Amino acid sequence: MNYILNHITKSIESSTLIKDPFKHKFVNNVFPKEYYLQLLNNLPLKSNYIALTKTGLVSKNYNSERFVFDPHNKEILE
Repeated sequence: MNYILNHITKSIESSTLIKDPFKHKFVNNVFPKEYYLQLLNNLPLKSNYIALTKTGLVSKNYNSERFVFDPHNKEILE
């Protein structure tokens, strides 16, 4: 796990600070490739996500292609 943390830290530290339109960083390859592939392979199925428009957290006019995942959903954890 230290290898992953070190990789992330170095990636962030070596990235450029962008000042316009506000201070931020865009970090390419923030995770080691093997770890990133494992993350992708272990994402929940799309059917386990809910559209943000169905949560009541955004207006009905919000982009219907934005989804959230509730890690406390008991149906998913079973």
